[in-house]
Amino acid sequence: MSVDFCQQGRGYRNIVFDIDDTLTDERAGLRRGFEAVEREFGLGKTWAEFAEVERRFWADYRAGEVVKPAEYAGGDDGHGRSGADWVRAQRFARLVGNDDLGRAYQMLDAFETAVRETVVPMPEAVEVLGYLKEKGYRLIAATDGVHDIAMRKLEAIGVLDKFEGVYSAHIVGVIKPNVEFFAPIFADYGSDRRSYLMVGNSLAADVLLAENLGIDSVLVGRGEGGAGLAVRPTYRMESLAGLKGIL
Repeated sequence: MSVDFCQQGRGYRNIVFDIDDTLTDERAGLRRGFEAVEREFGLGKTWAEFAEVERRFWADYRAGEVVKPAEYAGGDDGHGRSGADWVRAQRFARLVGNDDLGRAYQMLDAFETAVRETVVPMPEAVEVLGYLKEKGYRLIAATDGVHDIAMRKLEAIGVLDKFEGVYSAHIVGVIKPNVEFFAPIFADYGSDRRSYLMVGNSLAADVLLAENLGIDSVLVGRGEGGAGLAVRPTYRMESLAGLKGIL
């Protein structure tokens, strides 16, 4: 019987990591960001209410239900902000139930400033990345987050130098699981799908992206955002430490 080396973890060369809630504890940053917005703007909302708005917003965005107005897509939206800023600001417009875009941008800025200051690594993340780098794997980061925040997060937990490249929706122009997200990664590191392993915490983003591309995947933790999706990761594990068993 032939053995599929890729399935045994011996054919991978490029290990692609999601960042939020895979390498860094996103909830810690989100909570601090929410607290900063609440403190400055007095929204009268709870953390649970914000967390639910956040969850539903990104689910709607992945489903194509949050669409930038055409007049914002190419530049200035009247507030000197980009289309990407407009998208992120919609979370706060939804939270307070109004369409004051200028106020939503103010909340976005307060939120992201606080998030930048709160970076906590996930258990074993730093040690496992060091182990993989020493083993000769090429480490690549792939995030739906803002590019400069993603870079700061990796730097803050001391692993930025472990990564060959950092790719963000903010730069690429699409979010996971759109297969176009991977176009620059394939261009930079080759398109041999057997050489890639996608590692993330989201069924709806990371695992579905891997399935759409025909590459193997690791689901870490519970598996967020997968309700109603008939997708299965190649591997499941409770924490990143499990990667040592397959790589």
